[in-house]
Formats: sequence, structure tokens, C-alpha cells
Amino acid sequence: MQLREAADQQDEADRVARAVRALVGAGTAERDVAVLTRTRAQVGLLVRALHDQQVPVAAGGATAFYERPEV
Repeated sequence: MQLREAADQQDEADRVARAVRALVGAGTAERDVAVLTRTRAQVGLLVRALHDQQVPVAAGGATAFYERPEV
């Protein structure tokens, strides 16, 4: 386990995306990588950062609360 400090949420997303890109570049299958976020609000930043690193993304749970059918 590694503990890293980020300047802000964008920096955190960028660091995570680069780490994922490094894992995939080292041979880890993309389907074997998962990233959990503390809040749903972070998903958008992370998806954009992964896109910038050319990492394919399947983001679950990204539907806004009031846009969910059950609400």
C-alpha cells in the first residue's frame, strides 16, 4: 500500500490515471484494474483523467442522484 498526497482533486485524478496507465503498460489486463472513489463527484474527474491517459473506462454508478429511475 502506498500513501500519496495530492494538491487537489484534479491532481489526485491525474496521479491515479497515470498509475493505472503504468499498470496496464506493465502488462496488467485493463479488465483487472478497478478504481474506487470516495464520492460520486470524483468520478467525472477520474474518467476525464483516464481518457487523457488513453485508458478505456467503464464507470459504474455515475448517474446523478435525481436522474435515477427510483428517485
